[in-house]
Amino acid sequence: MKETVAERKLLYSLKNEKEQHEFIIYLGSPYFVTEGTVNFSVGSEGCWGCAINVSGLNEDYSEKIYGADSLQTIELAVKAIEFIIKRIGKKYDIFYLSSEPYL
Repeated sequence: MKETVAERKLLYSLKNEKEQHEFIIYLGSPYFVTEGTVNFSVGSEGCWGCAINVSGLNEDYSEKIYGADSLQTIELAVKAIEFIIKRIGKKYDIFYLSSEPYL
């Protein structure tokens, strides 16, 4: 990921265990996508993309989100982050940095 525009630090623990560890979700800066740079058609107008990276878990995770313009791309990415956290929550208990439950 080239530049980060936002991040969220959280804690996780294996289900029903006490020891907590920090992980970070990064939202990358939107970038313009042209035809031929991705494996789908973007047409002559192009589109925008941004990366979501999760670092600090037992396995790192990344996903790319695409939208019609940079604002829509960020909006879709923020929504996707909540789904990613819920998916992570199937394997781990997730907490705010204050140790309060996240989900």
